[in-house]
Amino acid sequence: MVEQSVFSSVKRCVLKNGLTLLFLESRKHPVVSIRTDIGSGVLRETPLRAGLARLTGAMLQEGQEGLDAFALSRAVDSLGGILKTDTRGARIKLLAEDFQDGLELLAGCLLRPSFGEEALARLRARTLDAMKQAEENPARQASLAFDRLVYGKHPFHRPAEGTPETVSRIRRRDLVSLHRKLFVPSNALISICGDVDSDQVTKLVTRLFGGWKNRSVSPIPRFRVRRQKTVRRSWIPMDREQVHIYLGHLGIRRDDPSYPALRVLDSVLGAGSGFTDRISRDLRDEQGLAYTVYASICADAGRVPGTFRAYIGTDPGNAELAIQGILKHVKRIRKELASREELEIAIETVRGNYASSYETVSQKAGYMVFLERYGLPMDYPLRYLRAVGRLKVEELRSVAQRYLNEEHYSLSVAGPPSAGRST
Repeated sequence: MVEQSVFSSVKRCVLKNGLTLLFLESRKHPVVSIRTDIGSGVLRETPLRAGLARLTGAMLQEGQEGLDAFALSRAVDSLGGILKTDTRGARIKLLAEDFQDGLELLAGCLLRPSFGEEALARLRARTLDAMKQAEENPARQASLAFDRLVYGKHPFHRPAEGTPETVSRIRRRDLVSLHRKLFVPSNALISICGDVDSDQVTKLVTRLFGGWKNRSVSPIPRFRVRRQKTVRRSWIPMDREQVHIYLGHLGIRRDDPSYPALRVLDSVLGAGSGFTDRISRDLRDEQGLAYTVYASICADAGRVPGTFRAYIGTDPGNAELAIQGILKHVKRIRKELASREELEIAIETVRGNYASSYETVSQKAGYMVFLERYGLPMDYPLRYLRAVGRLKVEELRSVAQRYLNEEHYSLSVAGPPSAGRST
């Protein structure tokens, strides 16, 4: 179990330029994990430049001042480290004895990316190629259509990687502009966990990032998205043997007070361990409709409401049976009390999964970012686990009634024409 004492010893300081530093000492293994987090860029994209934040994040690893992509990769390899970049910034894990060298490389990625034309052309081409492949993937196309149904005009209705048209428009100047606007100290966090001294961390971070000039960051545009009050459908004809079905509606933010209860609800309904949940046991094991089937309202909860999303891939002839099966279980969990045995198994699963999710230095570094971004206290793990452990079957039904709806939902189907006629 996550211990309160572990996270209560997190040290937090804000540099003069507005950069927030979080540090947790961990002497169990001689390693250190460093993670940066930059405030959301996806929500600041214009429709004509969709995919810019994703491409900018990927380019952070493609070279920095004084090091091209190959030299940067060799430098990381020489340290035995693992460096990754994305829309949220950069992260690196390496031996504690190489902490200074690793932090210097990470600082270069974050503060002085080269955004080389050749590297951009390569990544753009790779992204466009992946999009072409995705066009032939019915599960991916059904998922994208589902997002469009649920989110309407909200930026989340479009894929984070953009579209072939928008990505083709992105130029180096666009990356430079986004980097200048968002990569500023007051919009960033640095989270460090590992076998290093607090004084060493503070001094080195101050030396490498203290000169980072701060600028104001434009607020995230307000986008309103509401739960639907109708049934919305999308059918994508594709000549495939299976039909891929997504069914659901708008979900919750990660900081929703009911999140612990909804995690347990997920485990009972459609995301249990070892196919112990109702939907998997019924549609997969008993009826044999599919190998892959799941349902969850918590899986993609974030700073913006995620979705309640159920998925099943099945034979076209079973499409309507599968859809009705999912709706039946959503209705049942809203109407009937779960058994105490179901609740106990779900609670044990959720508590076990949660406690094991924050054991490594990398997991702890990510967890500190989560706490900071959501303004949660350092004893949140214990509060969460206690809330899960106290849950009653009546409360489970109550949150199901509040957050799930089997009458107003979005349904996205991709597969052979026969499936479209049946749904």
